[in-house]
Amino acid sequence: MTSLVKKTAAMGAAALMFAVPSAANAAEFVIDVNNVPSVDGLFEPGNALFSYDIGAGAQVTNVAWNLSLTTFGLSWLSEAQLGLYSTALDGVILTWGPGDDFAGSSSYAGSLDLVGEGLDFFAGSDGLVFAEFFEDFDDNPGFADAIYTGGTVTVTYEPAIAGAVPEPATWALMLLGFGFVGGAMRQRKRQNVSVSYA
Repeated sequence: MTSLVKKTAAMGAAALMFAVPSAANAAEFVIDVNNVPSVDGLFEPGNALFSYDIGAGAQVTNVAWNLSLTTFGLSWLSEAQLGLYSTALDGVILTWGPGDDFAGSSSYAGSLDLVGEGLDFFAGSDGLVFAEFFEDFDDNPGFADAIYTGGTVTVTYEPAIAGAVPEPATWALMLLGFGFVGGAMRQRKRQNVSVSYA
């Protein structure tokens, strides 16, 4: 079975709030979770799955949420989760209500600085990040165990800076150019001196 390579971040109603340093090139995408079901386990075909093209090499830095959730039957609130991951399955799993091991309805709000917690990850060469809503424990296979009754999840990321790392051929040309400049600077100018004898 394929597994998600990263840590799990658990957040509850009293989640810690972290500030993300503002950067000139920070961007975000917002997931409207209203009426999104939480169905089966991670990577199951019946789950609500969204994809976002944030650009190759972009770094996911922060997640903020403000949402409401209602479970069905015996499913617990703590079982509804969100997986954010790249095509290479690098990512993070978010649990809204750790310790809310009971059925019912609840609201959750907060944010998590992924970089500060060492949970940040990067989009691969295709630039895609996936958001999959799933159940940690599937009480009712093939059917929704819970539904999001409103709210949003906002994902902040830093786009990769184009050309920040030169290609090997560019490095070679730069070094050759530096060599020519250095050589020109080292040469001494010759001066013609005219001497006259009386």
